[in-house]
Amino acid sequence: MSEDEVDEYLWQKRGAPDPEVERLEKLLGRYRLAKEPWTGGAPAPRAPSVGGRRFPFRVGLAIAAGIAAAAVILWISRESPSAGYRVSGVEGREMVRAGEGFSTGSESARLEIGWLGHVDVEPNTRVAVEDCGRDAHRLFLERGSVKAHIWAQPRLFQIGTPAGNSIDLGCAYELDVADDGTSRLRVTTGQVAFAFEGREIYVPAGWTCTSDPKRGPGAPVHDEAGAEYRGALAAVEFAADPDPALVAVVLDVGYEGTLTLWHLLISSSVTVTPRGSG
Repeated sequence: MSEDEVDEYLWQKRGAPDPEVERLEKLLGRYRLAKEPWTGGAPAPRAPSVGGRRFPFRVGLAIAAGIAAAAVILWISRESPSAGYRVSGVEGREMVRAGEGFSTGSESARLEIGWLGHVDVEPNTRVAVEDCGRDAHRLFLERGSVKAHIWAQPRLFQIGTPAGNSIDLGCAYELDVADDGTSRLRVTTGQVAFAFEGREIYVPAGWTCTSDPKRGPGAPVHDEAGAEYRGALAAVEFAADPDPALVAVVLDVGYEGTLTLWHLLISSSVTVTPRGSG
């Protein structure tokens, strides 16, 4: 059967059906849109045309398959490792590769993480590139501050610090490392996990987590938490025998403190049980 005959049957229901087309119609018949059959009146719909000729059905399938193949190729290329990351704002540097690092002086810089997004590097900051995508996309923030804006699948991009590892779950966040290695993560969009020696903290947008390089991350705290609450949490979280009055402050929280409490309750290294309780 010629392509014109197939088109004639497919678009106008005229002539004998192609056996393959007829088989597909039977298989897909259960999904048919419920509406009245064509009864004439207005001109019958015709196959779309290009340059005055009907557009063959099989050509349309070939184009659709080509688009799908191109999408797969693009996705695979995105997953492949890169030679390095482009950097701007650092004198004498245009590319930073795995195993290399750079420092900023009084000016900020920007590191382009391929198609994943970018990281703004603040002044007086030291950053190293650990992996450009062979196993993951990983940086290490030795000191200073960065702001990451990442649009990638969860856990593909990470930034290590002396006090743990921030694992991107699709977001924008700020990460600071002090001279003593204490690391502070504040999430502005989306969510981040912060991991240290088997413990993982979940930090959503509007929350902050601080991690000590010796004992790891504390529970996340809502950005609107007051000074009294923050002080009580700092005194209670890792205390072996916490003050009951401070425990009461930590437990007396509204919605903004529920995530903090949850992390305290699941942590084996933290106790919030008042003295004298059974």
